[in-house]
Amino acid sequence: MPRKKSDSEVLEKVINALCPSIFGAAVLFSFHQETSKAIISYSASFFFSLFTSYGKRFSEVFQKRLHSWAERDAKAFADFLSYGRQSIYLNISRFEYQYYQCLKVSCSEIEIEGLDDLAPLNLSRVYVPLKAEAGMRKGLVLQEQSNEIWYYLPKGRAKIEDSAYRKIIIVAGPGYGKTTLLRHLCLMYVTGLSGNHNVKKLTPVLLRCREIYQKIQTQTRLSLPDLIENHIQTNPDSYPDLLPPKNWFHERLRRGDCLVMLDGLDEVPDSSREKLRCWLNFQMASYYKNQFIFTSRPHGIERGRYDEEYTPVKALRFKILPFKASQKSDFIKQWYAEEFLIRYSYFRESSKKRMSTDGVYGKILDARILKKASIASQDLVREIVQNHALNKLAENPLLITMIVSTYQADKALAKRREELYSQMTNLMLEGRPTKKGTPLSGGAYDNRAILQSLAFQLVCQEKSQFNIVIGSKLIREKLIERYGENSISPGIFIDEIHKVAGLFVGKEGGLYEFIHKTFQEYFASTEIRSLQLEDFMLSKLDDSNWAEVIRFYAAQYGADIVVEAALRKSTPKNISLAYS
Repeated sequence: MPRKKSDSEVLEKVINALCPSIFGAAVLFSFHQETSKAIISYSASFFFSLFTSYGKRFSEVFQKRLHSWAERDAKAFADFLSYGRQSIYLNISRFEYQYYQCLKVSCSEIEIEGLDDLAPLNLSRVYVPLKAEAGMRKGLVLQEQSNEIWYYLPKGRAKIEDSAYRKIIIVAGPGYGKTTLLRHLCLMYVTGLSGNHNVKKLTPVLLRCREIYQKIQTQTRLSLPDLIENHIQTNPDSYPDLLPPKNWFHERLRRGDCLVMLDGLDEVPDSSREKLRCWLNFQMASYYKNQFIFTSRPHGIERGRYDEEYTPVKALRFKILPFKASQKSDFIKQWYAEEFLIRYSYFRESSKKRMSTDGVYGKILDARILKKASIASQDLVREIVQNHALNKLAENPLLITMIVSTYQADKALAKRREELYSQMTNLMLEGRPTKKGTPLSGGAYDNRAILQSLAFQLVCQEKSQFNIVIGSKLIREKLIERYGENSISPGIFIDEIHKVAGLFVGKEGGLYEFIHKTFQEYFASTEIRSLQLEDFMLSKLDDSNWAEVIRFYAAQYGADIVVEAALRKSTPKNISLAYS
């Protein structure tokens, strides 16, 4: 079918046809010596020719400008419709909006509990992606290469139930960033940035096993959606004034719209893990259309000493790989960049207002600040790389976090893991409180002895949390031994260690715990040495809950007695411990 000609093309053809005719008339008038008519005809022919050229170009430029205006106005109208649609959506699903806001607040900052004097750092800008790889199941290697977690999550419109990675359990030692990984995933999904990784849009749910396991123990028929709703309603600090609509989570889980993340299976007592594992398997089978991710230390998914029956978690096992050189460098650079931008935030904002309104000055200023941060980060990277032992420590995300934070505070680096924990402890019990003008009631040496005693008793009881009543009972005798009968009350001591030193973190329900379990294990190992309880420690070689305590002891005071005892028993677990 022939293309319909535009008005401009028709007009151009008419003018092109007229011009020769008018010019011919002018020649004819000239021949007959009708001068005035010839001049008029020549002029008309000239102006018609000029108008043709001008009109054509005018039409082209004008149409382009009209197209530009139309595109701009269409975008503005589409944005208006999008805003209206979003507003309607938010009003219809107000709970989802509020729920996402709560998750953003709880997951937006990198958590370095106990170091409250550091500026809050944005997790999304500091976080360095962890590498993970699938382990073995039934002797078959499922995945040989390492990838970021996004590689294993459901893509686009794919059905989750068809994915080989629908149920993942991430197993790694202490400090490998398991909790931070889940918090980062949660943040990416609630902010929509997960779309950058071409994954399916899902509603994230993040739960700590130690906060929910007791509900499962007492309510055997408790379903996953009921547990989530109950958790939100009973945690007003994390979800203020938030009341889930009836069946809200049930419907999303039924449709397969959720990413369910449970953190810290190992933080549940041995005697309670079997029931929790069975409950998790049942929920994963009931809500098979959803993505599940769990985290645990190795002993959290193994048979416990008190498990007469053992049901493994039916999930594909992954391990987190140690930081490589590029990840260490990226982490330190991103940390310093964010920290410097926050440090100079007031100067940046005030300078931008005074000096410029076009944004150029701000860009130049930020570039100079980031250059300073880059130089500072390169100094630390160089020191870490040049020290083999320290470089090995920095493979662990928690330890490299401690290295960076303590380096900024002390401008000096520890050489081994146990020295790093000692340095951190000294900083938090003495250095920071003194610098801030808020010294603790007791001395650092005596306070350390009390914390050693508390940590040792908690490990013996297979606990990591305590309330003020239990904590007071555990430390009262050591407090009297160190400070006398009426000097410092247990409540004041716990409050100071929590609020001033920052070695305890307060949890919901009036509970406390060490800022990280490895601190509890470090203090327990020093108490064993102080009380000369090596024989008792060696009797725990088969107990996975004591593995890190024993490693800390061996690193500080020598591994000979541990290796000899392990070799005498010659069990695979003992041989592995002796080798490590």
